[in-house]
Amino acid sequence: MATVSSEQQRATLQRLAGPAVLAICIVLLLHFAVAEPYHVPTGSMAPTLLGRHTKAVCPRCGFENTLGCGRSGCQCSPCQNCGLDNVSARLPATMLAGDHILVNKSLLWFELPRRWEIIAFRLLGHDLIKRIIGMPGELVAILEGDVYINREPLRKSFADSKRMRVPVFDNNKQPTPHGWRDRWQSNGPAPCDVAATLIIDAAACSEYTTLKYQHFNLDGMKYQPITNEYNYNGPSFAISEPVHDFMFECDLEATGNGTVLIGVTDGGDDVIAEMPTNASGAWHIRTLARRASEGKNLEIRPLLPRQAKHHVELALVDRRYTLTVDGTTIASIDLQPADRRAPVISPFWFAAKGTRLRIDNVRLYRDVHYTQVGRNGVNGKAVQMGVDQYFVLGDNSSNSEDSRFWVGDGAVPARSFIGKPVAVHYASRPPSWKQSSGWPSLPDWNRLRWLR
Repeated sequence: MATVSSEQQRATLQRLAGPAVLAICIVLLLHFAVAEPYHVPTGSMAPTLLGRHTKAVCPRCGFENTLGCGRSGCQCSPCQNCGLDNVSARLPATMLAGDHILVNKSLLWFELPRRWEIIAFRLLGHDLIKRIIGMPGELVAILEGDVYINREPLRKSFADSKRMRVPVFDNNKQPTPHGWRDRWQSNGPAPCDVAATLIIDAAACSEYTTLKYQHFNLDGMKYQPITNEYNYNGPSFAISEPVHDFMFECDLEATGNGTVLIGVTDGGDDVIAEMPTNASGAWHIRTLARRASEGKNLEIRPLLPRQAKHHVELALVDRRYTLTVDGTTIASIDLQPADRRAPVISPFWFAAKGTRLRIDNVRLYRDVHYTQVGRNGVNGKAVQMGVDQYFVLGDNSSNSEDSRFWVGDGAVPARSFIGKPVAVHYASRPPSWKQSSGWPSLPDWNRLRWLR
């Protein structure tokens, strides 16, 4: 029987060692110079990126709440949808790890960071993840929750607004036993709330029948303005401030030859879309400004498929009005900065005449609201960025230490940048068969995604 000498064994090991060492070097090179995984432990970028958290389904309305968790445990918070107190304490829950993201370090070799991008950087001895807001050479200020650059409002694109929005209300998640009847006010017959469907039956009406959303507190039994309260943070808000920037979406189905109106407000101006239900009619977008001279009436003829049902998305964010129908942008209008905006109880409404309007899948969101805490860019103090300096903020502004707080006007030098987060490559969810801290979490495949 043939035997292998020690010299042959050494030669074989030497042949294998070269490729193995090369492979290890390539992995280390990719790790340190190209891409590196990071764990998100805190919720300063929620809901875009989640830190340690838990999921709690509200027993009153069925809305799935995402609640932040600290080292001492998870938050006891009201339901984000219906306001039921301490929803997390009513059901056992599993504490979930924060998101795991992949940071591409090589992208910064080829392109400079862009506004609204998420960036990873090292500052004050810590690796941090925030969103770029202010660019080199710009004057940055925060007013009424919005960012101003060089004294002009900074406006997000519609896609950026959707990525950063925070849920406020879901009409599909009906609280028991009475549903959402207290949040809908009509000058006609009471709207039908069976299976979360709203009906405006105005086929025989020559005047408009309206249906208005009112932000009604079910437990306090009163109408109240929509604020920046976010139950991910629990009761640890530094400041509760009224918000003014909203988005909502719904499915509309009109029967009859009439007209549908959709109105939205930010507490300063109203914008109304007038949409005839026949395919040949022109649409009108009217802005009702406080100063009448600033009002506009825009006529458009959208090219839409001849169908009765459409998915409508509407935003009034950063003083920019955007209307999309079935994924097509119908109108985009930039409004002038408002002198003052009042707190908002009724952010949107519908009206119809000569048609029967069916409204499904209504969901309301608010924009990120940057609070007036810290020292930089807030309370009337604008800050000037220098060459290669950036101003960064967390999406969860009420629970984020960012450029508003740091010394040196909060400026982050470009040399501190590590790279751009490009993907959430692992996210957790509780096991479906039992929500209990004794069971391990599972991968949440629905939250694995590219970051932009």
